[in-house]
Amino acid sequence: MSQSGIGRIEIFEDFLGEEDKVAATQTAYHRAIGSFRVVGVGTEDTDSGITSMETDPNLGGVGCFTSSATAGDVCALATAKCFDVALMGTLVMEVRVQFPDLLTKSCFIGFCNTNDDAETIPASITTTAITLTATNQVGFVFDGNATSVANWYYTFCGGTTTGDTVSANQDSGVTLVAGEYDVLRIEVDPNGTARWYINGILKKTLAGAVSTTTDLCSFTGVESEGAAVEYMKVDYILVRANRDWTR
Repeated sequence: MSQSGIGRIEIFEDFLGEEDKVAATQTAYHRAIGSFRVVGVGTEDTDSGITSMETDPNLGGVGCFTSSATAGDVCALATAKCFDVALMGTLVMEVRVQFPDLLTKSCFIGFCNTNDDAETIPASITTTAITLTATNQVGFVFDGNATSVANWYYTFCGGTTTGDTVSANQDSGVTLVAGEYDVLRIEVDPNGTARWYINGILKKTLAGAVSTTTDLCSFTGVESEGAAVEYMKVDYILVRANRDWTR
């Protein structure tokens, strides 16, 4: 629909200053960095938070996501559930991410329909099975409990194509390296077709990957899988969508 005004929504967070302090007295509610909410069970703990790094080689704006030392606790940034695939696609999300180590943690990056303060990770993997906790999602998951422990996997559910919970079917074959960045990009067309890119290479295309009517949020988070603090370093988060002029 032709309109005057700004027709494109764009969120870009480069972690240049605003923080959610670790070791601070805080509640689990009403906390944010830029246009993103700080969400996840355990984020009120004093060993959880998101800080802007100031030491080499993590200069230039890097956010260190810290999930607390309790199994199942999550540290994440999410938007509101404000994206309608059919009316606002093509949705785009791109994140540059690395991990200091690849053990006892899981990570989800993508779009989903959950963003609560008591949020668990939208998807996880145990050995060879993917658990799709969020009923609508499309994105990437990494899990230290997966058989291919250091690989990125694809996740999807809620669309006309049934979500696949067999991890071998959704293994990207791209291996993470501790201390090295990967650029993950997900695109979702108005008809629910999704495309997954890793480091600029199109790795997977799937029709009906996600619902075209369920409102989604952007979600970037890490979960602890043991009794230790876990870290995820995020260079940037980019989210794009068309503005819905029909309302």
